[in-house]
Amino acid sequence: MTNQLTQNFLEELGLNNLPEDKKIQLLDDVGRMIQQNVIFRVIEVMNESDKDEFDRVIGENMDNPEAILNFLKAKVPNFEIIVSEEVEKFKKESVEFIKGLSLEQSQ
Repeated sequence: MTNQLTQNFLEELGLNNLPEDKKIQLLDDVGRMIQQNVIFRVIEVMNESDKDEFDRVIGENMDNPEAILNFLKAKVPNFEIIVSEEVEKFKKESVEFIKGLSLEQSQ
C-alpha cells in the first residue's frame, strides 16, 4: 500500500495511534488477506491452462513476488481493477466491523 493509502486506511479504522510496530504488523496482515482474496478472484477467471501455468509460476517463484505479479498482470486483463475492488471491499468491511464493535461497546 502507498503511504497515503495506508494512512487513510488506518485513520478510517481509528488505528492511526497504534505503535509503529503494531501498524506494520497490521498492514502486513491486511496485505496478505487482500492478496489472498485477489488470488481467489483471478483464479475464477483463468482458464485451466493459465491455472496450471500459475501453479508452476508460484512454485518456481516463491521468493519472487514480482514474477508472480507480472504473470497475473499478463494473464488477467482487469487485474488492477480486481486489486482495487478487493482493497475497497476490505476497507469497507473493516470500517463496518469496527463501527459495529463501537456500537456494541457503547450499549
